[in-house]
Amino acid sequence: MLLLYMFIMPHLVWGPRAPFFADQHKCKNYWWTTLLFINNIYPAMNETCMAWTWYLSNDMQYFVISPVFIYAFCRNSLVALGLLSLFLSICMGATVLLVACVNYTLPVWIAGRKPVTDLIYRAPFVRISPYLVGLVAGFVLFKIKASKPTLPRTAFFLGWLLASGVTMTILFGTNVQKPMGIVGSVLFETFSHFSWGICLTWVVTACEFGGPG
Repeated sequence: MLLLYMFIMPHLVWGPRAPFFADQHKCKNYWWTTLLFINNIYPAMNETCMAWTWYLSNDMQYFVISPVFIYAFCRNSLVALGLLSLFLSICMGATVLLVACVNYTLPVWIAGRKPVTDLIYRAPFVRISPYLVGLVAGFVLFKIKASKPTLPRTAFFLGWLLASGVTMTILFGTNVQKPMGIVGSVLFETFSHFSWGICLTWVVTACEFGGPG
């Protein structure tokens, strides 16, 4: 893919909007960051080779560390939950400190971009919470699947209601006419990804239990 992008793509793109899709020159210096799956950390977004692949780097980094948690779950689920909770707390705490210390304010299109905007947006520790939630959800569903538990229709109704409300808040919560302020920005940046993971977990759980929705 990288070779195609660097050497073939320039010959396939033309027209007035070609510059938006032809930025292969960035790969001359930073092609290796894409191959090593670190282009979400280095270099800056406007210098990144194949910048649209930055989340693949996040996914690969999460995949590399996931065996630690999976092995822990296989050995002792309580220890695994404690280890994962500690790791999640550290990541969320780092997000709070980073957003607060640099006075990062949402929404970006109103408050203006800052040198750290891309760092916060792409940072693996900012976005790892849904992945960790997924690890726990997968383990729990695997453990309880054999018992075939059932949920009352009221639980399904409340679950879908809460999940829909939270996801809508996350999707449209930053569509405001003035900056949210540092407190709102810290809360949103710290908990939005985690809450999104919880909502997706509900979708999977509801489907697994054969509930309506």
